[in-house]
Amino acid sequence: MATARAFIRQRVDLPGSLSEVIADVNRQIVRDVEDSGQFMTLFYMMVDQDSRCLEWVRAGHDPGIFYDPERDLFEDLAGPGLALGIDGQYTFETNRKEGLEEGHIIVLGTDGIWETQSPDGTLSGKEALHQIIRENADADADRLLEVIIKALGHFREGLSLQDDVTLIVVKIGKA
Repeated sequence: MATARAFIRQRVDLPGSLSEVIADVNRQIVRDVEDSGQFMTLFYMMVDQDSRCLEWVRAGHDPGIFYDPERDLFEDLAGPGLALGIDGQYTFETNRKEGLEEGHIIVLGTDGIWETQSPDGTLSGKEALHQIIRENADADADRLLEVIIKALGHFREGLSLQDDVTLIVVKIGKA
């Protein structure tokens, strides 16, 4: 993870699209892990407040979640993308969403969120996450993140996490 972060920080200052940045980072990671069977997933995103658009590259990671509270509409921020470290020649794709408006919500997370288990083995699921986002759409990003983490703890009823939980919440502000 630290190596990938360093590669990204170094590469992002050079010219190129998001997909070119991730392709270059991927080539470096392949050199580090080839023949080890190791890989990592990544969701790389840029929000442009001025042009009101979102660009992202998926590298084997679960899609991001986009929510428009005005229309009560959820969309997956999907797109093709192989995990980093598998194929140094893979061509990544930059995806784009335009027309961002104040109040739109973007949630990025690891599968440990929707695969959190209750004591009876039930998984929390993405629909439960959608419901939390929907019910708290008026909250700021920090508060929404806190509510999601608290809800996961309540769902687990004191059980330890079985998987990592990483969560980022972005709320689009005024133009």
